[in-house]
Amino acid sequence: MQHSFDIDIATKYGIPEAILLNHIHFWISKNIANDTNHFDGYYWTYNSVRAFSELFPYMGIKKIRNALKNLVDEGILTTGNYNKSAYDRTLWYALTDKGFSICQNGKMDFEKMSNENAPQGEPIPDINTDINKDKDIYTREDIPYTDIVDYLNKVCGTSYRASSRKTKDSIKARWNEGFRLEDFKKVIDNKASEWLNSDMSKYLRPETLFGNKFEGYLNQKKVFKKRNSIEMDDDFRRELQESEDELNRLIGFNT
Repeated sequence: MQHSFDIDIATKYGIPEAILLNHIHFWISKNIANDTNHFDGYYWTYNSVRAFSELFPYMGIKKIRNALKNLVDEGILTTGNYNKSAYDRTLWYALTDKGFSICQNGKMDFEKMSNENAPQGEPIPDINTDINKDKDIYTREDIPYTDIVDYLNKVCGTSYRASSRKTKDSIKARWNEGFRLEDFKKVIDNKASEWLNSDMSKYLRPETLFGNKFEGYLNQKKVFKKRNSIEMDDDFRRELQESEDELNRLIGFNT
């Protein structure tokens, strides 16, 4: 798998910016050729920052987010939201006149790409479009509802169904924001470590775990519960006795 960028663009704007611009330009050119994703006078392509990080794992989410912001701030890209669902916040990207001019003046031949349906040697496809089947990545239509719900049931001892419309809607909303299977598992683990076998255990359910607080749950530290007070008292008493014995030994030795 090869990724490429224009040296002049990289020199002026940065290597991450050049790589992402090349990738976005390719998909916009393809959409122009196929006359798709045309809204408000622009041709668009879309992807979440997390999806970009799967395509370009050597850059990382923070670097990708900053590079995209720089391209927008420089007037090279513009952003929009043409998602069908109101809760889907995946950003769409279009090239401005300045962006097209930069791409035309660089090594990316826009005219040639516009007349080809699938140019050779170009960046790998967006996760949201022509998925690379060699990677363990799901398309929007192939969301692993069963894997997620089965993991929840296994960890929390519940019996939720992956076929439930309410459950699927909650999972799909987060999936469309760019979160993936491992993120769902981490949220389940984080909240199970905090809520399981407590009054909060009733909230270990899909609509709560996979709701609007999902990202907060994902980034919280796992809670390790303390043992019951009797065990803690016994341990503390034993440790105290050992400390006293060690102190007595040292005092006896010194005298």
